Amino acid sequence: QQKLAGGALDLAFLPGPTPDSSLVQKNLGAVTFCWMASPSLGVPRKSMDAKDLEPFPIILLSSHSNLHAILKNWFELSAAAPQRVNICNSLATVASLTIAGLGISFLPLKYHRADVQQGKLAVLRTEPAIPPLTYVAAYRVDRPNSLVGPLSDLAVSLSSFERH
Repeated sequence: QQKLAGGALDLAFLPGPTPDSSLVQKNLGAVTFCWMASPSLGVPRKSMDAKDLEPFPIILLSSHSNLHAILKNWFELSAAAPQRVNICNSLATVASLTIAGLGISFLPLKYHRADVQQGKLAVLRTEPAIPPLTYVAAYRVDRPNSLVGPLSDLAVSLSSFERH
């Protein structure tokens, strides 16, 4: 979003919608994320809340990520503070570290369904539930570009994200 605002990008796919009125935002759908862990980590198979996750290492995306802010808020609403939080700027690396048993992370369910089916990852049942994250194709209103409108429309038509 910062690169889009600064003019370094003409079109971006972002968690949203954002309150930025300088952007045209087209809904791409939503992605369901779940807390996941390697079965080797020994996380209980019961329903858990944020307090129950405190003793386990948590692997999150960097603080610049919207997902980071959502998860930070989720912990704060339960007055929970994880004892160890590791930060990474790559969702693929977060998933690899989680599969390796190095912590719990919040990953997109559809993308990691095969890892769950193969027993590499286990979906943790947590309360309260975090709703699916909506994504948008966004571009600046004040920077006309003949390609961004049609490209954003194409992205909407090709998106495999969940429709709500």
